[in-house]
Amino acid sequence: MSALAQGPGGPPERVLWEGRPTWPSILRHVFHLRALAIYFAIIVVWQIVEAMSTGEPSNNLMASTVGFAGLALACLGILSMMAWLIWRTTTYLITDRRIVLRFGVALPATLDVPLNLVQNASVTVHPDGTGDIAFELPKDQRIAPLLLWPHLKPWQLTKPEPMLRGIDNPEQVAELFATALSAHMSPDQRRAAVEAGLMEQVSSRAASQADRNAQVDGVQS
Repeated sequence: MSALAQGPGGPPERVLWEGRPTWPSILRHVFHLRALAIYFAIIVVWQIVEAMSTGEPSNNLMASTVGFAGLALACLGILSMMAWLIWRTTTYLITDRRIVLRFGVALPATLDVPLNLVQNASVTVHPDGTGDIAFELPKDQRIAPLLLWPHLKPWQLTKPEPMLRGIDNPEQVAELFATALSAHMSPDQRRAAVEAGLMEQVSSRAASQADRNAQVDGVQS
């Protein structure tokens, strides 16, 4: 852990974790590149089958197929570049006092949230091993969804929830976040988080991981 600049009369702020989203995770879970590629491939196959069934000349079939495939590849390439730019320009930071999101391709921006403003949080782990950590803010804290995208929980436009998106080792990061968060929670908030939030999910995932490690150790011994 590192320390940020010390404020007057107070202990130094400790950096618990610093990271960024992974490029493949942005491709898969923000732009859904794999699903788009399959969709484009189905259209190409459908065009070929349709043209063959109607007896369309091979020259016309080749021209239309190559033209559509070129547009599809260009679209996938643009999305890949956008995902790379999001990865390149994003930094997430968790300290013992706040959570910071630095992002923005064209217009750099920073979201700085004190931990005592976080009402609840949740963690989602994807099959590829990356994950998302979303956190809920008080109702009077207004944020612009378009400015924050894609660093917000999907389909939460009326009440946007900032999110650390597509990070590696999400269970470990969530444990650090939960520990830091609990230090700033009232007893009522802590009970609510345990009942329906980040801490419950972290504890259950940590137990599952411990069971898997124990099974691996048993096999190796």
